[in-house]
Amino acid sequence: MWAKRLGGLNFCSGNGIAVDDSGDVYVTGSINGNVGSDVYVDLNGDGDTSDLGEIISGGFDIAYIAKFDPSGTNIWYKRLATYLGDGLAVAVDAFGSVYITGYTSGDIDLNGDGDTNDPGEV
Repeated sequence: MWAKRLGGLNFCSGNGIAVDDSGDVYVTGSINGNVGSDVYVDLNGDGDTSDLGEIISGGFDIAYIAKFDPSGTNIWYKRLATYLGDGLAVAVDAFGSVYITGYTSGDIDLNGDGDTNDPGEV
């Protein structure tokens, strides 16, 4: 059994969790700061709040997803929305495919590569 504190210095939520057949754990939710302030983010649970390699300005909701192995070691994490986004639920199928639901009213990064220019994004 293990526990991690994900998020930043202000409001953070973990809205959905799923466990796959290997015992890997997936968590989704949002991170929020104060309007006009910077948001420092810890998505791998190591206590260092600069995991995205950048400071997210504006303090709005930022959707995320993170994966941990059965012992709690972070495998990967992704920032999915840049403004007013929230990951609400996550599921994993028998083939290891991950599904996430949520919302955003700003730019979105559907493949988690850090840009918002992916084909099919609105």
